Amino acid sequence: MAKKKSGKQPIIGICALCKKESTLEESHIVPKFVFRYLNAHSFTGRIRTVAEPNRPLQDGKKLHLLCSDCEDLFNKDETLFSNKVFHPFKKNGFDGPVIYNGDWLNRFITSVNWRVLHQDLQKITTEQDNDKPLTPEILNTLSNAENVMRSYLLKERLNLDVLENHIILFNEEIMRELFSHPHAIIQGSAFGTPVIMNKDAMYVISNLVGILVITIIKKHPEEIWLNSFVSNESGEIPQSQHFDSPIVTELRKFEDFRQAYIEGISKNQLEKLQEKIRKDPDGFKNSETYKRIMMDRKLK
Repeated sequence: MAKKKSGKQPIIGICALCKKESTLEESHIVPKFVFRYLNAHSFTGRIRTVAEPNRPLQDGKKLHLLCSDCEDLFNKDETLFSNKVFHPFKKNGFDGPVIYNGDWLNRFITSVNWRVLHQDLQKITTEQDNDKPLTPEILNTLSNAENVMRSYLLKERLNLDVLENHIILFNEEIMRELFSHPHAIIQGSAFGTPVIMNKDAMYVISNLVGILVITIIKKHPEEIWLNSFVSNESGEIPQSQHFDSPIVTELRKFEDFRQAYIEGISKNQLEKLQEKIRKDPDGFKNSETYKRIMMDRKLK
């Protein structure tokens, strides 16, 4: 009798990017290197979500989304961003202008926020909130934006039309304007979400542990973005940044999410964490978790 092959069975489906039938990879929505960093610098070596605070995780959300060719298409830009922006920023802060040659930074931001938008559109079409359904006009605008981003990533078009990509590298000044616990909320988290304020203000935002990447789908006429715009060609991001946008309202909601996370941790999980700290107090004090707590306390 033949032995059964070990391992998971391949998932065959339609690639969300190229729309071809293929074996689908497990694709991260927020890039894998972000969660590797969070795990490596967490005292527990695990991450937790607001939705499931009592479930320690080793990785971020993955979906069978892309074929191997499209996954490889994203990997090149992710590697450049990780090496040239993410890790230098996490090591030294925003200590000089971010210089980029070519369109890789624009493509990286598009690839992340396209995944976030695509995933959310799939949910919206099947799980509309009956209390606050999106209007056909808004849904059409979001769908058109997703198609523009997809065509750009496939190099079927040379630009993003009216869409804009921006990047904010959070420093103390910017964070203190937004939050009472900025280090825990921004420097210790990773998330991506569409932000739909109304038909005239729509965005996709992703926080990559202190680096906010934004795709503006519809720009509010009064919002301000200083030194954050990412060109589709070579350019640089100066150190002095400022933004005043409707997304600030959405970002401030994460204060409430943080409180819900704290209140959601069970007594059993809390006791396990306290026991781990008692066994390794030096490890806790040297962790990024502890450092973020102390930096937030200094702000009060």
